[in-house]
Amino acid sequence: MLRVKRIKLADTAAGSGAIVKLPPSTSDAICAACATHLKGLAQIQDSVRAMTEQFTKNLEGLFSFADQLSLQLSSWFGVLDELRESICSNLASLMKQLAEKGASLD
Repeated sequence: MLRVKRIKLADTAAGSGAIVKLPPSTSDAICAACATHLKGLAQIQDSVRAMTEQFTKNLEGLFSFADQLSLQLSSWFGVLDELRESICSNLASLMKQLAEKGASLD
């Protein structure tokens, strides 16, 4: 357990800008007290880093799948567009032929 030593400022040193000299063991005690907390913070940092990396990998996978799906749909829509153009370009002659066949049935 860390023992805290209280330091009293002399009445003459209590004014603004006073410099207090701490015993040499004070910095060692502060470092020892902080070491455990710093290790805990390092572990939290490592955990957050691991979660962030996994989240990034998941997003990359999702966007990769979306990109592949988009390319596939684009390919399919290209085929459908060609089919539509073919039907539309042949529709006039088809209607003309149907009209001629219909007229010949009279």
